[in-house]
This record gives sequence, structure tokens and C-alpha cells, in this order.
Amino acid sequence: MSYINLKERYFLAKNLMKLAGKSKKKDRFIIASILNKIGDPDMVLTHEETGFLKNKLDCYLDEAMDNRDEHSIEFLKNLKTKV
Repeated sequence: MSYINLKERYFLAKNLMKLAGKSKKKDRFIIASILNKIGDPDMVLTHEETGFLKNKLDCYLDEAMDNRDEHSIEFLKNLKTKV
């Protein structure tokens, strides 16, 4: 996993907190675990956490592509490669 900068961490934290209230218990556990690690500069995620994040980033990327938002598309593609 590559270094995730502050802007990317903020994006992840903001969107994961939104998801936490709507998610199943298992997903909430994964979200809480990721949120606890976001403040650590050497953020190391488990295989399950990485898979969860990649899945959510794919959803956000699809949404950005539907909206033809080039800035968001590039941002999300870059973030996905880091995860």
C-alpha cells in the first residue's frame, strides 16, 4: 500500500462515516477498523479491509464516470492504485 495523503484520508474518512450508519454489522466493524487506522501515517490494512475499500472506490468511480467528473475520476483512480 502506498502512502495516502491528507486529502485522500479526509475523503475516505468522510465517506466511510456516511456509510457506517447505513451498513450491516460486519461492514460497520470493517469501517470502524479502517477509521481507527486512518490517522496512522503507516496505515496498514488487512486483506478484508483492502477489498472493502477497493469495492467502495469502484462504486465512487462508477458514479464519477456517470457524472463525467474528470477531476473526481482521476482522484479516485489515483487513490485506488494506492490501496
